Amino acid sequence: MSEKEKYETVLIYSPDWTHGVALKNLFISGDDGAHYILRTDTSAAGVFGSDGFFPDLIILDMSPRDSVASIIFLRRQYPDVKLIFTRQYFLYSDRMVAEYFGGIWLKEYDALMAGYPDTGVMEHITSPLFSGPQPPVRILSDTVTIQVVLGSLEQWMRRRLAGVISSPRTREVSLDWLIRGVSLRETAQVLRRSEKVMYHYRWRMMQALGICHYSRDFIPSLTVAAGPTGWGGSVARFVK
Repeated sequence: MSEKEKYETVLIYSPDWTHGVALKNLFISGDDGAHYILRTDTSAAGVFGSDGFFPDLIILDMSPRDSVASIIFLRRQYPDVKLIFTRQYFLYSDRMVAEYFGGIWLKEYDALMAGYPDTGVMEHITSPLFSGPQPPVRILSDTVTIQVVLGSLEQWMRRRLAGVISSPRTREVSLDWLIRGVSLRETAQVLRRSEKVMYHYRWRMMQALGICHYSRDFIPSLTVAAGPTGWGGSVARFVK
């Protein structure tokens, strides 16, 4: 590993103290000489507000789909810092947020455990065994609002979804009705189609996105949110 690839300061943030400690132990096991800082504050925004604090890498135990405002803030504060998000599993919306912003790595807990105890934090970014090609980092103007970014992200997701599932009707049923909480029966009545056909459209979308648990993951897979911020709460938006 070259000197340029070494990190001096790595910040780990998790709202759950036990998860944070476990992540710190997982990453520190590689003995790469980095200084690891663990924060478990209730608000992620407060973690990064200190003047003069410049981490080389930030590890966030949270879902990108619910953290758009935090990503925007971090991109503006630390435009060159790489971000690693960790969760038990990631959804389609998480992957799209990571692809949209660039410079974001998604690491499931099982993937991190697979490298324990010999894999350091850098290997999770640089090794072809643990990482793949990354899109370029999206540059965000200081004048762009959270709402504008959310709108742009939603359109990005819609365009990308068209490449995943070609049926316009399947996308319409999912994006315009089901993720808004409209039942299959109500959707069938409005569109004047049978409820069985609506089940088929829903099944096709779940198959395309790898969704196994409808009530838990269907809507979150197709929605994004600003999430907690230090300047005005959260803003949830649907793909539309």
